[in-house]
Amino acid sequence: LSQKITVMLVFALVITFSLFQKYLRRFYGFQEVDPAGRRKRSLSSKLKDMQSFFGLNQTGNLDSYTLAVMQTPRCGVPDVHDYVHSQGNRWTKNVLTYRYTSDLPASTVDSLIASALDMWAKVSPLRFIRSFSQQADIMVELSSSHTH
Repeated sequence: LSQKITVMLVFALVITFSLFQKYLRRFYGFQEVDPAGRRKRSLSSKLKDMQSFFGLNQTGNLDSYTLAVMQTPRCGVPDVHDYVHSQGNRWTKNVLTYRYTSDLPASTVDSLIASALDMWAKVSPLRFIRSFSQQADIMVELSSSHTH
């Protein structure tokens, strides 16, 4: 019986580690080697990035708190992306206009969008101005329905 339990525990650990690696590949760009075959940042280092992003203790170890975050349902968009500085700035200007349409409460949406764009403004040379005309640099449509 103890041999069976040991095998089951080892199997569970292998599955957990496999899911852990898949998660870090998908949302944090983890690669063991780059296309040229050179070793990239360690698994532990990418895990620290993830822990930092979610405000967890940055141990680089897969603890119960980190595992709980990994098991939380989420969208498929990566949390971070390794941008190459030489690609340049996508925008040819620093002041961008934005507009949105939404069937959600205006006061909530105004606050959330302003907060999100303020975060970008703090870490980039970009500034954002809300546009009330038909055109804007950034057009967002928000809806409370789940249909696409």
